[in-house]
Amino acid sequence: MLGLEHALPEGTSPWVEAALDATLLTVISSVFIWRLLVRPLAFALRSETARARAVMDTAAEGIITIDERGIIESFNRAAERTFAYDAGEVAGKNVKTQAEQVIVLLAHYR
Repeated sequence: MLGLEHALPEGTSPWVEAALDATLLTVISSVFIWRLLVRPLAFALRSETARARAVMDTAAEGIITIDERGIIESFNRAAERTFAYDAGEVAGKNVKTQAEQVIVLLAHYR
């Protein structure tokens, strides 16, 4: 198919020729697939992530994102000011534990 019949020795099995054809076509087409599909999608993902981060960082209200188990994934700047925690301190911790600590802290100052 790709002119391999001239590069391979005489009497090469058709199965070997087919496997080499498939391999070469995969290698050649993967470059085009990467350029046409994956690269633009990766760029779009980075753009959307940057946009979401900008919205979170400039929001006036505290925003805390958690996963399905209640683990804190992100903590914006307004939440840092509101709860007096740095985002690095609470990331990866359970939101219930952190909320209990804030309640105790607030009760102490009343």
